[in-house]
Amino acid sequence: LAVANPIPFILCGDDTEFDPQIYAKFIAAHPEKVLAVYIRSIVGRDLPEGFHPFYTAFDIACHELEAKRLSPEQVIRIGQAVLGAEKKSRLFPYFAKIPPLNFLPKLSLADATLEAIWIKITEKFQKKS
Repeated sequence: LAVANPIPFILCGDDTEFDPQIYAKFIAAHPEKVLAVYIRSIVGRDLPEGFHPFYTAFDIACHELEAKRLSPEQVIRIGQAVLGAEKKSRLFPYFAKIPPLNFLPKLSLADATLEAIWIKITEKFQKKS
């Protein structure tokens, strides 16, 4: 696994097949090259430590806010884009798990606006398409 690129990666995949195992192998070989790993929860498999499950881009944006790679304004724009999706199928694949009601993205640095967006996204998940 030779890596010539000096820019670190954010790895994004899903839990249906081998993404978590492949990413773990890459991180073991090049720990300095990976800023974060996001895995879309499709089947709900357990993930290696440090991997972040996600359901929508808003979840990733909240983690990136926590890591100081996105601003609150950018996260709000992403949340609004998720809310603006006309169909649930544009939020997540029809075969993906819907987030459990108690799921919260990383919101420790969040303000009331981000929390309100998450509540609206959750409500959207629960509606029938």
